Amino acid sequence: MSLYSQLLIELDESAAVWWNEYQPLWALNAAQIEVGARVPGLAMGTATVTLTANQEYLSHPTSIFAPQHVLDSTGAELPPTTPILLQDYSPNWRSAAAAAPMAVMKWDADTLRVWPKAVGGEVLRITGVLWPTEITSDAQSLSETPQLQLIVALIAAAQLLSFTEPELAQAKR
Repeated sequence: MSLYSQLLIELDESAAVWWNEYQPLWALNAAQIEVGARVPGLAMGTATVTLTANQEYLSHPTSIFAPQHVLDSTGAELPPTTPILLQDYSPNWRSAAAAAPMAVMKWDADTLRVWPKAVGGEVLRITGVLWPTEITSDAQSLSETPQLQLIVALIAAAQLLSFTEPELAQAKR
């Protein structure tokens, strides 16, 4: 059964009557992203980044939706941190001399920041949840388990019903 058909069953409709043909697909894609952010171990992947001298910012790998682990070249995990925790640990963290990175933080939506700045040549392996396959037609399905497909369909149904049937939408979540 396609994911779209499963969504229509959850909406108790034989066809998308109340929405245009794209709204259910958008809801399914949004639900996949929500599930991907919450379910550990879902379609994990890795990306490798080589740091240059004095580099402290690196672009978020485009293949990874949610980075979860950053490993250095020895396989040791760089612990995630925040600017506030780093300030408590090392008050002069912004002016620290270049060295092998000891921590990493999510700086903004597209950037990770390592501390301290890299000496150069360090290789980091970033592991995280991969972007889900975009649902573009009513015949597509996920390669995941039937239980996960049901979860995605229920969340998509809840999103579509949230404005017209809020009680029913809450029940679907």
